[in-house]
Amino acid sequence: MGYAAQVIAAAVPDEVADARRQVTADRIRDAARRLLLAHGPDITMDDIADAAGVSRRTVFRHFDSRDHLLAVALDDGIRRYGDQLPRFEGDWPTWLRALCETTHLIHSQYGPGYWELLHRTDLPPELDAVEHSRRALRRETMHRVAGRLFRASGGTGRTPAHLAATVAAHLSPRFTAAVLEDAGQTWRTAADLSYAAIHQAVTTGGWSAQA
Repeated sequence: MGYAAQVIAAAVPDEVADARRQVTADRIRDAARRLLLAHGPDITMDDIADAAGVSRRTVFRHFDSRDHLLAVALDDGIRRYGDQLPRFEGDWPTWLRALCETTHLIHSQYGPGYWELLHRTDLPPELDAVEHSRRALRRETMHRVAGRLFRASGGTGRTPAHLAATVAAHLSPRFTAAVLEDAGQTWRTAADLSYAAIHQAVTTGGWSAQA
């Protein structure tokens, strides 16, 4: 076997091991994210290990502390949320419909742990920092959505405050929860109500050519 072939052959086991480690780390992170949304930040490393189907020692081999793991899991959830949102492709009513359906479907899958994260004032520093960033990113995203709707429907200049507020309120997880829990309806009803409210705010704002 030539030198180059020996190098390649030696590298293959390392690549396989790295891939296995990544799969395990992903499984642990996914388990932590599910438990965090379902039960809140008081879950233990033993809880996460059981949910991931690995040992406690394996969890600590990949993540040096529970707080760090929870922060990574929450950050990963934020990224996944953004990746699931539909892209704007020119037709704002179609995009708005898809956006309402996607956001409320996602929100309907949140568990009690999500709401605990919103209201806890004693989160560990790492987790608190990620949660603070999540809230800021959500506000930024909702304002960007409102701006996109405003410009796509013919608006110029600054996005109207009432449109930004309508978008933020009707695409909020709290709106989903109100429709599901207080009204006893489904996420599809939440999506329909959101679409109607935001669509009306756009079309009756005085800048849109679409009635």
